[in-house]
Amino acid sequence: MLNLGDTAIRQVKASSRPPRKKAAAPQPVKVAVRAVQLFGRWLRVSRRGVPVMSGCACGFDLAIELGELDSMILEFLVKKFDQAPRIQAFIAPWLAPDQRFSQGLQNMLQVFTTSDHGLSDVEVSEILDAMEVSIGSIESYHG
Repeated sequence: MLNLGDTAIRQVKASSRPPRKKAAAPQPVKVAVRAVQLFGRWLRVSRRGVPVMSGCACGFDLAIELGELDSMILEFLVKKFDQAPRIQAFIAPWLAPDQRFSQGLQNMLQVFTTSDHGLSDVEVSEILDAMEVSIGSIESYHG
């Protein structure tokens, strides 16, 4: 007995297009490019202060300024990488009192665009991942 269903399926398969090749996965973004992208995001976010009271009925709103945001993110990074002494040693100078309120985060991102930062690409990627989460949360807060 002839099964027409199987015959028809074989004919359709035979006449159909060959399977497409899967597209190659995109190359990972280089560390320097990620640092520049994150630097741009940080500049946009940091131009405004983050409102603390969100339009309090009293008629004024306090805001966290750029230097305070810098130090908050840098302190978060130090705590996050407490088990990574090389990363902590790299971040520590950016928390120095003379750097604390003078664009420490921006300066650190600029250093990542060069190859003389002394960290591996994996270590820098881990730092950038953590910074991206922090900056992203500030961006989402601003709306």
